[in-house]
Amino acid sequence: AQYLAQEKVLWAPPDGTKTVKFAVGTHHYQHTFKIPRSCDPSFESQIGNIAYSCTVEIDKKWWRRKCKFSRHFTVTRPIDLSQHAYTLSPMVKTDDVTTK
Repeated sequence: AQYLAQEKVLWAPPDGTKTVKFAVGTHHYQHTFKIPRSCDPSFESQIGNIAYSCTVEIDKKWWRRKCKFSRHFTVTRPIDLSQHAYTLSPMVKTDDVTTK
C-alpha cells in the first residue's frame, strides 16, 4: 500500500523553448515538501515495513532512458513523555564500590 505520494517539477524549460543549454558545473534547485502529521512513522519488522524515500528523475528527451536517484529517509513522531508513567519516575543508578 502507498501512504504518501507527492510529485513536483523542480525545473522545466520556459514555454516555447525547445533547446536549453546549461553551463558546465553543479546546479542546485531548492525545494521543500511537508510530510502530513497523519503519516505513520517509519517501521521495520519481519512481517512488514513502512519506509519512505525521495526519488529524483532527470528526463532528457535524447537519452534512451531516464536517470533516477533515490534516497531513503526516516519519519519519526514527537513523543510526549508525560503520557508514559514510567518516564515520570526519577532515574536512579547506584554502584557499590569497595576500597582498601
